[in-house]
Amino acid sequence: MPNAMMPNAMMPNPKSKINMMPVGRGKFILVAVIAVLLVAVPFWRGSAVADRLLEQQVQLLAKGVNFSHWLAQASLLPEEINSSIVEDDFALVRSIGMTHVRVPVDPDLLQEKTEPYRIRSENFQYLDRALDWADRHDLAIIIDLHPAPSQNDVIEPATVSRLEKLWGEIAKRYRQRSGRIFYELLNEPQLKDAGAWRGICNTLIRRIRAVDRRHTIIVGAHGWSNPESFADMLPVGDGNVIYTFHFYNHKTFTHQGADWISGLANVRDIPYPYDAARFRLARQLIAGAPAQKWLDWYEYEKYNRQKIARDLEPVLKFRQQYRVPVYCGEFGVYKKVAPAADRLNWHRDLANLLSRSQIGYALWEYWGGFDIFDEKLATELKPRNRDALDWSVLRAIGL
Repeated sequence: MPNAMMPNAMMPNPKSKINMMPVGRGKFILVAVIAVLLVAVPFWRGSAVADRLLEQQVQLLAKGVNFSHWLAQASLLPEEINSSIVEDDFALVRSIGMTHVRVPVDPDLLQEKTEPYRIRSENFQYLDRALDWADRHDLAIIIDLHPAPSQNDVIEPATVSRLEKLWGEIAKRYRQRSGRIFYELLNEPQLKDAGAWRGICNTLIRRIRAVDRRHTIIVGAHGWSNPESFADMLPVGDGNVIYTFHFYNHKTFTHQGADWISGLANVRDIPYPYDAARFRLARQLIAGAPAQKWLDWYEYEKYNRQKIARDLEPVLKFRQQYRVPVYCGEFGVYKKVAPAADRLNWHRDLANLLSRSQIGYALWEYWGGFDIFDEKLATELKPRNRDALDWSVLRAIGL
């Protein structure tokens, strides 16, 4: 993870000159050295061997991207799976300095929907291949179970049973494979009840650990994995776990123009950070009561870097209180109408705050409405061309 550990070559040697200096100055330097070491060590770090091994896993998730609309949120037809993401995409991601990919996987690809929830063994070839490509190109990979959102805020017992069987199969299949594989239990769990979600997590984890005690598990926060959900979370009953959240605040800005969210389809030209004059001009051209509610909220918040830092506080407090690692599995801005310069400002501010807080992250997304390609260049040049990337965004997040 960026800035998580200071390279050995840069580590100060507390024994080198302290004894040769006056006592007062020596004490000052010793205090300074301790302060540097405290900053260099991750906040969640303990002293056990297990903690050191988990620290290595955290380092693998420094910077990444989501391969969306491939094994989830797509038709799942073989011809599309075989063409939408190929090995060259893994190579390109690694070449620009990313350390991992997060791969959303629809459970329907790997398992039938109805009892007895038959495993579709024939479709594991796609996931096997993704793991091979990641390994070949020195990338860690997150297997993220990513079903379509349900219509309510509960997870039925039948769904838990289905997920339990599937995770048992995944763990059995990949238990001997690279330790650079991560298991993410469920994307954006919709439960509002933190205790209910924790119970489900422990059920799924028990099934995984029955056959695979090695691979690191990723647990998302309840309530759609929003950062504020960390305020009432408790850790699960397993030590080899990283806790994840998604960051899209403020949605009036990050999702302006999004036709899948009520009220935001006609919202456009929203500035970040908040600028009163520009905001008033934009608001004059936006009609409709649903949109006005979003605009009222944004005007009230006057969203900026300080507000991002405020919204990250529950995550940081959770990490500090329970001494566990955290990770931002999704963040981004919908590109359709968001002003380009403001989009860069948002990415830069969030990535900088995450990096300073020693939190790894993955952009949403590689292809799609939030993607990392320049639309004009991607049209003119061949697909998967390094020169077609939107380097302004990539540099904004530190690549």
